[in-house]
Amino acid sequence: MRAPRRSKPAGAAGSRQRLLGAAKRLMAEAGYERSSTAAIAREAGTSESQLVRYFGSKAGLLETIFDESWVPLNTRIAPLVAAAPTVREAMITILSTMIGALERDPNLAKLFLFEGRRVRGDSAEILLTQGAGSGCRRVAVVMVLCNNGRRHKTAPRNFDPRGGIGSASRPAI
Repeated sequence: MRAPRRSKPAGAAGSRQRLLGAAKRLMAEAGYERSSTAAIAREAGTSESQLVRYFGSKAGLLETIFDESWVPLNTRIAPLVAAAPTVREAMITILSTMIGALERDPNLAKLFLFEGRRVRGDSAEILLTQGAGSGCRRVAVVMVLCNNGRRHKTAPRNFDPRGGIGSASRPAI
């Protein structure tokens, strides 16, 4: 008599989503370097060949996690920023939306914090994803907002947006 097989969601989307979820959990718990592709595939109930098929490599899997995580954030942030009456409100909106999203997904927060710009392996390669590009676009939006705030006199006169993100997060804005 055969042992019953563990049920899996049907179709490619099921395997792909399970791999993304397993990788996010394992990488958040153990880190990128200590999460093997075999462990990720085992946790997802699929094979390493499926991981390679969908993502190319472990680095491609992490890149996809970042890229696909930025999409809903960008979708929520853009209209809120456009509707904000002041630069201060726009910046508060950006920060509160991002903080809320990371509070709802602690694994993603750990990955963004600890794995987003980590040097990989023996090379000097730093993983910058489309998500990171979105982050750069958000910085550009913040810079435009800061400049508009200075022009409309809703930001302090001595505020210099070229001072970096640290200066942009000061409560004086």
